Amino acid sequence: MNNKIAQHLPLNRIPRPPGGAAPGRLWLLLAALLALGGTGCYRATGFQRNPVAAEVIPATGGDNVAGIKTKGGQGDYYLGNDFIQVTIDGTVYNDPVRTPLAGAASGGSIVDAGYILLDTSFDRVSIPGNVMNRLTPVVNLDPNLPVVFDQYSIFNTSDLASITMTGRVLDSQNQFGQGAGPVPGVSVTHTLSLTLLDRFFSVSTTVTNNGGSTLPIRTIGDCLIQQGGGYAFNIPANFDSQGNAAPSPRPTARRSTPIRWIPACRPRWWG
Repeated sequence: MNNKIAQHLPLNRIPRPPGGAAPGRLWLLLAALLALGGTGCYRATGFQRNPVAAEVIPATGGDNVAGIKTKGGQGDYYLGNDFIQVTIDGTVYNDPVRTPLAGAASGGSIVDAGYILLDTSFDRVSIPGNVMNRLTPVVNLDPNLPVVFDQYSIFNTSDLASITMTGRVLDSQNQFGQGAGPVPGVSVTHTLSLTLLDRFFSVSTTVTNNGGSTLPIRTIGDCLIQQGGGYAFNIPANFDSQGNAAPSPRPTARRSTPIRWIPACRPRWWG
């Protein structure tokens, strides 16, 4: 968008006829300046979007969250308004081409989250302030029981946007005795939503047992998987998988080892 229209005008002055109207070129210049003053870019890339939006991130341009560690890209999902935003890994379970981010079994994790500011031109600017690897939905507060997703869909209205993911519970260690792999008969619907003026995201997860076996699924929560040795996030869980009060978390010592996975899970529901 070129605001320097005057540079394209000839340097010689166009005389105004005595008693006549201003030259037509001047009116064109004024009209162009007024048009520029009333037109704004909704984001720094110059493309317009709704004030609240759920989108698939394209190969070039588009909205994205400026992550310092893990960063989403083409084929992942963006959810944001004029205040907050997240990127969600869009990889389906057992995708033959894409690799899930940060060592996950599938997509569905929040891999970036951050604030949005407006610059002097009222363009949206993503603030690179998060050092998240991934926040993954799990059951029983167990990072070895993640939810894996097979399908993603987006929904947009003028004041609400959401991303809905459908999938299963992955039991790679056969803890439920149903075989290693996705638990038979169990389906999961996981939705992240955001309204126009929200400063928070709403998360809804429904786990349904359609099989004939009783399964010891007691909690639905989120597990923060963090990579690095300098420090770690620690989100304490209130209850363990049996419904008992969990002990207080132990402090994490500083480490110089560059790679270390640190899971910290927090329940959103327990039974």
